Amino acid sequence: PTEMPTATPTPAPFISGSAAYLTDADSGRVLYSMNSAQPLPIASVTKIMTAIVTIENANLNQGVTVQQADLDQVPTGASTAGLVVRDYFRVRTLLDALLLRSGTDASLVLARIVAGSTDNFVAMMNNKAQALGLSHTHFSNPHGFAASNHYSSAADLVTLATYAMRNPTFAGVVGLS
Repeated sequence: PTEMPTATPTPAPFISGSAAYLTDADSGRVLYSMNSAQPLPIASVTKIMTAIVTIENANLNQGVTVQQADLDQVPTGASTAGLVVRDYFRVRTLLDALLLRSGTDASLVLARIVAGSTDNFVAMMNNKAQALGLSHTHFSNPHGFAASNHYSSAADLVTLATYAMRNPTFAGVVGLS
């Protein structure tokens, strides 16, 4: 009789970070998890939620003028898209600046256009996080620059990214990079 080969377990991947969460994109099956519910700082990954809230709540063809008050909120050292006061863009173009240039300035202009203020926009971000079941996520700003009470988990970020990539507008923008 021929012996069946014995399967050897796949070794755990080398992970240098604090947390990881790997799923099969088609089935959603969890392939690997390490500290996946641990809330951690998320930096510019925040801009995924900023984009989703914008896409779902704004007219992407609306024209927008950059205001000094928008630029005054950009933290020192934050990445920007180089927006200038009185620049005029469509919301869709600001999404490009947000996601392709990691534009903190673009995130603040979008927050104002969508919600009237950064605080109102952040509330919308947190409401969307709740609606998506992101139980280890909380936003304090639309750009991800370090702030207290601004965090997410690896598992929540996979859920958010999966949701975002199902949106044709979001997928189209990030597909440009």
